[in-house]
Amino acid sequence: MYAWSQGLLARAKFDKNDKLKHFAETLEKVIVETVESGNMTKDLAILVHGTNKVQKSQYLNTFEFIDKVAENLVKSLTGKAHPDTSYKFYYFPVTVRGEPIRMMLTHCNAEWRDMVTTGE
Repeated sequence: MYAWSQGLLARAKFDKNDKLKHFAETLEKVIVETVESGNMTKDLAILVHGTNKVQKSQYLNTFEFIDKVAENLVKSLTGKAHPDTSYKFYYFPVTVRGEPIRMMLTHCNAEWRDMVTTGE
C-alpha cells in the first residue's frame, strides 16, 4: 500500500496536483492509524506480538485489511463516522490489478491517464 501511496504522492508533486497529494498523504496516515488501532495483517501481528503463534483474532487477512483501510480512508476523506458501505474496493484478476488505484484516483478527481507516463 505504501508503494501505491508513494507513487501517487510522486505523481501529485510532479503534476502539482494538490488533491492527489492530499489523498496520498491521507492514505498513508490512515494506513498507520489502522495498524496502530490493532487492525493488521498476520505478518505485522507476528512482529507486534513477538510470536509466530498469533490467534486469528489478532490479525486480518489481506482483503479484510484492505477493506478496513478503505473504510477508514473514506471516513477520513468524507468526515462521516459511518460512510456509505457501498463504497468498497474490489479485487480483480492480475490482468486488471490497477483497478483499485483507478478507483482511488477517481475519488480525488484525477484520471487514470494522469498516471501513465510516456517516458519523455
